[in-house]
Amino acid sequence: MSDSILTTRLPRELINNIVEGLDTRTIASLSCTSSGVREVVKPLLFRQLTIHTDHATHHLNHFIAFLKANPISTSDMALHVKTLTLLCNSPMPRSDVMRESITALDLDFVLSRLPSVQTLHLRLIPLRCCTSTPPSGWSNPRSLNELSITYVEFQPSRLRSPQDTFLELLGLFGSVKIMKLNAARIWDYDPGVTDSHPEPSTQVLRRRTSLNVERLFHVGEIRYSYLPTSTTTAPPPIVTSLMESPHCLSRMRTLDIDEDIAITNTLLRAIGHQLSHLHLRINSERAPFSEDTSPFDLDNCKNISSLNISVRLLSGDEPDVKANITRVIKTLEQSPESVTKIVVKCVFNHYRPSDAISPQEMGWKDVDEILGRHAQFESFVLIIRDTFRMNDGLVESIRERVLSRLAKRGILKVVRSYPTEQDDEEEWDYYDDHADMDL
Repeated sequence: MSDSILTTRLPRELINNIVEGLDTRTIASLSCTSSGVREVVKPLLFRQLTIHTDHATHHLNHFIAFLKANPISTSDMALHVKTLTLLCNSPMPRSDVMRESITALDLDFVLSRLPSVQTLHLRLIPLRCCTSTPPSGWSNPRSLNELSITYVEFQPSRLRSPQDTFLELLGLFGSVKIMKLNAARIWDYDPGVTDSHPEPSTQVLRRRTSLNVERLFHVGEIRYSYLPTSTTTAPPPIVTSLMESPHCLSRMRTLDIDEDIAITNTLLRAIGHQLSHLHLRINSERAPFSEDTSPFDLDNCKNISSLNISVRLLSGDEPDVKANITRVIKTLEQSPESVTKIVVKCVFNHYRPSDAISPQEMGWKDVDEILGRHAQFESFVLIIRDTFRMNDGLVESIRERVLSRLAKRGILKVVRSYPTEQDDEEEWDYYDDHADMDL
């Protein structure tokens, strides 16, 4: 039996027989529809619970009704839900979104019934702001290890802006160690829906509790991913909502961002001084290019110890590839002296990596010279992914002729992989999530 179970339209008796015969101490996850959760025997014993919602037949209200009808007892907490995923199976028509969307108050109730949740994933879930809820109607803010928001639409309501909807969600938590924002979407401002003077965002957080607003929400790490191929991209208001409440970022130590260069630099100037880990992604469509400087403003990043740089060279056009490689090199050259570990990931789709990372590209020798003379520098990992599958001695050439000083110190590691077309995105995501792994 696998370590998870997916319930679909199986008869209730069959589901009961299957689940009753499972060892819930070893079964890791349960995945079912919002309305189908009631068909499962003790679904709250699973460590990972995925609820599939559907605006037509499996609205989240079914799951909420189940929680109301099945209060958690002490005995049920032997194995409790640590990871909760709420996933909408099908995007709903825009005309239905306002009617079918949920609020942070709905999530507050769900989390109050699942007190051990440490990881919350929201995907394709439309959220709207609450109309009027007194502080007594909310639970106390709780801590969370990870909050993942993917394709979530933050909507306006009367007197409230979409940014307030976003901050109201954050108000459920006292602290979040890692927040992943992946193509989150804030609806365009519509005077017909939202008042012309929406309530200030900080007041949304103040309404949640009598505590000082500076103590309400803190994020330790942001992984912000913009998908350039998506039609629903994440505009600046997501980031500016956080910037308007700087106390939210006062404990932030890690920034993992893939956004417009102006937004990235805005964050770096504001919180760069407190960061210890930084992951930057270079995209030719969104990064202005200068041959003399890095596109990133690193002047304020004086305490960074770990720097990751990812670049996807999707084009076979030589000027475009060379420009992006130069961006990488200039960012490395201007990295703060506090950096002790660097991971660089390069993906080549239509260009030979041996033509971009070679002794002829003198910028790499400058990087080797600058980093090689830093006594405190500990590790440089270069990950190269391409589809050519050629035994051209690239790894040996890099070690012996390109980054030889780092290699002689024993702190250089070069990894080359050949992803297939099918696993390209999955493998890239794996490296992103394991950038600090010991290769």
